[in-house]
Amino acid sequence: MIRHTEERLAGTRACARAHTHTNTPRPAFAGALLADANGNVLLEHTNAVEATRDATEHAELGLVRRASSHLPPETVARSYMYCSGEPCGMCACAIFWVGIPRLTYGSPGSYLGELAAQPGFKDREHPLAAGAPPVAAESVLVGANALGIERVVEGGVLLQEAKAVHAGYWLPPDAGAPQHG
Repeated sequence: MIRHTEERLAGTRACARAHTHTNTPRPAFAGALLADANGNVLLEHTNAVEATRDATEHAELGLVRRASSHLPPETVARSYMYCSGEPCGMCACAIFWVGIPRLTYGSPGSYLGELAAQPGFKDREHPLAAGAPPVAAESVLVGANALGIERVVEGGVLLQEAKAVHAGYWLPPDAGAPQHG
C-alpha cells in the first residue's frame, strides 16, 4: 500500500475545495498532487475547465504538464500521484506517457457516470451524461505492466468523502447523491 495515502488524498480534496476561480460559482471539484516517496508535495493542480473554458484542463493533465516541464524525469519516475477522482482516459494516458508509476484516487469514474444520470446533473453536454462509458484509469496504466513497465493503481481510498465532493459539485444541493456503488 502506498504510504501517506489518506493524508495525500485529503490534501487533494482540500486543494480542490480551496481553489475558486473568479468566473466559477463553485470551487473546483477535482484536485491532484504529486508527492515524493516521503510524502512531500512536489506539485499540485486543480480542475480548471470552467475557468479556462478548455475541456482538457483537468487537474491530472495540468499536473502532468507541470511535472514533465518542471521536474527531472528521474524525480517523476519515483513519484506518487494522488487524485480526488479517477483520472479519465485522456489523463491516464498522459500519466502513463510522463512516467508517473503510482496513482491513488478516491472516487471511481463509474460514480461520475452515476451522477451524470441524475436529474439536475450540472453539465448535460458532458460525455458521461450522453451515455459514454468511463474509461478506467487502471486499464490504461496497469496494462503497461504487460510491457514490463510497472504501474500501481489504488482506487476507492476515502471513498465516501470523495463521492461527497463530486456530488456536491455536479448536483444541486437538494438533489441527493446516489448511495450505491
